[in-house]
Amino acid sequence: MAAIRAGLTAGAIAAIIAALVSLPLHSPLDSAFNSATVLAATLLTGLLAGALWRSYDTRPAFYGGLLAAAFVAVAALLGVGNIWLERLASFGIPLAAIAFGVSGVLTPSLARIDSVRRQWLALALAGPVALVIGLGLVTQGDAASGELALPERPSPAAVAPTAPPPTATATPPAPTATPQSEAATTPLPTDTAPRPSATATRAAPSPTATPTAESTPTEAAPSAATAFTVGPDSRATFTVEESLT
Repeated sequence: MAAIRAGLTAGAIAAIIAALVSLPLHSPLDSAFNSATVLAATLLTGLLAGALWRSYDTRPAFYGGLLAAAFVAVAALLGVGNIWLERLASFGIPLAAIAFGVSGVLTPSLARIDSVRRQWLALALAGPVALVIGLGLVTQGDAASGELALPERPSPAAVAPTAPPPTATATPPAPTATPQSEAATTPLPTDTAPRPSATATRAAPSPTATPTAESTPTEAAPSAATAFTVGPDSRATFTVEESLT
């Protein structure tokens, strides 16, 4: 049991280091690969190191070779998984190296402690610290956010003054000279003579004609004492001069 306790203690110390190192790394999936999963995987690595040391404490070279082979197998699995899950290898391989390296080195040293009380004390100190760090940093993003920096301000000499854009102004259209006809520029001759009106040139027909006694221009007008007698055979004729235009 001393080797198992030594392996758990070494795994807890390795989990503290791996959980802190995992923060700036790019996690492929924050909900699945975070400080809590790093804590669990590192503690399992410590248990594996304790079990191997318990079986091969007399052959340290064989113990180290087995741990190295286990690390290579885990790294190969992470590399294959990187095909489907991007950044899985870059996130998992460095943490696996910390877990296997720290656990593989500290397990034999902690197992050689003679006092069982000291072994439990070391586990009691490292275990809770690893749990607090691993579980307390679950909500922290594992991907690096980068540095926030403003672009450099260009020097005044490098910035050429730019003229303000021209504003479009509406100009009234220029008046165009319209050709005037000769008749418009030449004054028309005025006719001062009065023009005969239509009523003057057209003689309106008289609706009723007053019969007059036929007389010849050669005959002298009758005097006032002349009297005419109208009988049954008497006739009265008249002539109307009319011009139709």
